[in-house]
Amino acid sequence: MKPNKLYRVTLQEMTEQTNKFGQTMLDANNNTLKSVQVRQSPEQKREMLEWMMRLARLYQDFPDLFPTGKHQVGNDPVQYSVKEMMEDFLERYDGWRMLSSRHLYKSFIDRHNWMLDNVVEQLHQQDMLDDVEYMLRNYQIRFWTSRKERMSASIRNSGLWKV
Repeated sequence: MKPNKLYRVTLQEMTEQTNKFGQTMLDANNNTLKSVQVRQSPEQKREMLEWMMRLARLYQDFPDLFPTGKHQVGNDPVQYSVKEMMEDFLERYDGWRMLSSRHLYKSFIDRHNWMLDNVVEQLHQQDMLDDVEYMLRNYQIRFWTSRKERMSASIRNSGLWKV
């Protein structure tokens, strides 16, 4: 597989999430909890899923490289262990892989990159610098959105144009 690259994607914010009583849920920053889909080409999605699956396999083989305990990553409203994050990813993997209409969620990419950062830190501590470079080149998922999209998101989130 070729080294990772920078992906150009579109981020699609979903409707706010509610609990079983119809109350709006809040994220880690006390904002309305909304999932964000990462819309990309089928080829890009396949590649991103492969990087994520590689990290899941690494976790199966070397769990000691990953942090223990529960952690709050990105805007997740609760803390999860790495095991729970991996199980959540693996439960969704086949649906994402097989259905072109299903897009990845930004929170899963945030978790992936957070776990990767922790693995890289462990490798640094063990002076495995060649492996650090390899991990960053071959596992990290990086993407960008257009300037117009970023500006639009900033305006929507500013609160100035609430109806």
